[in-house]
Amino acid sequence: MRSHIEAEAGTRALRLMPFVLAATYLLALSVRPLVAPDEMRYAEIAREMLDRGGWIVPHFLGLRYFEKPVLGYWLNALSELAFGRTNFAARLPSALCALLTAALVGAYSARLASRRTVGTAAACMYLSMLLVFVIGTTNVLDNVLALWMTAAMIAYDAALRASGARARVFHHALFGVCCGLGFLTKGGVALAIPLVAVLPYMLWRGRLKELIAGGCIALAAAALVALPWAIAIAQREPDFWRYFVWEEHIRRFAGSNAQHTQPFWFFLFVLTVGLMPWTFALPAALRTLRERANDVQREDVVYLLSWCVMPFLFFSVARGKLATYILPCCAPLAILLAVGLTTSGGTLDLLPRLRAAAWSNVAFAVLLSLTALGATFGWGVKAPIFAPSEWLQPILLIAALLWWIARAIASLTRPAAIAWPAFASMPLALMLALPFVRPVSGATGLMPSKFVEANAGGLPPDTVFLSNSIALASTVAWTLGHEQVTLLETSGEVAYGLRYADAAGRRVAAADFSDWLERVRADHDVALFIDEDWSGPLPPADRVVRQGPITLLLYSVVPDSPTLAD
Repeated sequence: MRSHIEAEAGTRALRLMPFVLAATYLLALSVRPLVAPDEMRYAEIAREMLDRGGWIVPHFLGLRYFEKPVLGYWLNALSELAFGRTNFAARLPSALCALLTAALVGAYSARLASRRTVGTAAACMYLSMLLVFVIGTTNVLDNVLALWMTAAMIAYDAALRASGARARVFHHALFGVCCGLGFLTKGGVALAIPLVAVLPYMLWRGRLKELIAGGCIALAAAALVALPWAIAIAQREPDFWRYFVWEEHIRRFAGSNAQHTQPFWFFLFVLTVGLMPWTFALPAALRTLRERANDVQREDVVYLLSWCVMPFLFFSVARGKLATYILPCCAPLAILLAVGLTTSGGTLDLLPRLRAAAWSNVAFAVLLSLTALGATFGWGVKAPIFAPSEWLQPILLIAALLWWIARAIASLTRPAAIAWPAFASMPLALMLALPFVRPVSGATGLMPSKFVEANAGGLPPDTVFLSNSIALASTVAWTLGHEQVTLLETSGEVAYGLRYADAAGRRVAAADFSDWLERVRADHDVALFIDEDWSGPLPPADRVVRQGPITLLLYSVVPDSPTLAD
């Protein structure tokens, strides 16, 4: 009787967990300002799309911006159209794509294991991974890409299982449509990821002819999806494809001056931390899958491993690396975990080796707690990360980690039927606390929107804004709805857009700033935002406001100054 009650409790908790995790994602969207430069950039591009009414050519700070295709910007623009210029609107597409990916992961896992509860477990495992949560509550394009890549790989598997020619053609075409949507989101990487994932598997299965035939169908479908916009932007901006292919693909992937260069092992570290709390359970899941040959076909396990391992190696070989790039590998890992770690009843299989994973989570949380204490009191660092007035942040962080430890121990002491929710809920408190534990003293430079709004929100509408930082310029543009921010000395990621004739005057060299300022002040107030990287002299300002690494210099109108026409 008691075991039956425990099983019922475990089933109810299992069904409730996806909704708890989804609510956690949505609650996290509004509570912190957008982070510069990435979140501000994507939000501002979408805002300018709406403001200009131009949906073909992306602009950033009023300049042509050809780093990415257009679909991610469209989703952001539609969200901002529905919910306004808010943090929630900017991050909502990323969160929704994470939730939709989890739904696909769950449906595929349930079909693979022929158990609905395994699908629910897989969806929860995916959403509870730290890397998925952090990216899923951040305004970047990687979750949109991960959704298309997950859908593409599931469609390809369906094509391999199809019994009739018509069904195979349909699913290969669906695979191509997903790749085409991925291409419209982040470019050629959306074609490379599925290719490197399925090629070894198809060679292993000896189905090379099917790979080629299905690839032709998929390529045609992808082209049909991408060509309308590809042709439209080529007509309006003839140089787009040259720049996009060379600068954003060849140079970024393998160039000697590639951006964000990291060592080969970088993504191994990212996944070790990013898969928590499931990192230490992955070896147990893989070993269990080998023992359950009757439950899961060997071909299915190889397909999932190829889906995960080959993109991982692909991104590791690239010179340029960001932690977000590896997100498409999380879906197959969640499926492997769910199928390998759940029993026929869908509860977490507390094998002795999985108990070791729970204790490893305890050690991980303890280590993070000690690190948080060291950051608070300055142990082993030059200066404490948290200021004395920021006593609440480390308390929240340590409390969240204590929850992690308590839930890990609970998963060891509870009966198997109700231990699964305890294990899966380990990161919940940390997820809820993350937006509130960032040190304010170090956050002004990354999240300067409050500073901009407080000190520049009431300036006259014809004020001329400048900045020596692209991140600050995008913050001013997004916060004030004012894209015409002039750049002082810097060019950064908008260097290409500044080359066009209609961008004349959007950048001022440091040596020319004094003369430029004198002319502009004849008719306009000037607001200059500079960050800590600026070290050159500046004309005395009428008002100076400093906060952390940001300084605002306000120059009032001087009517007797020579005008620009002079």
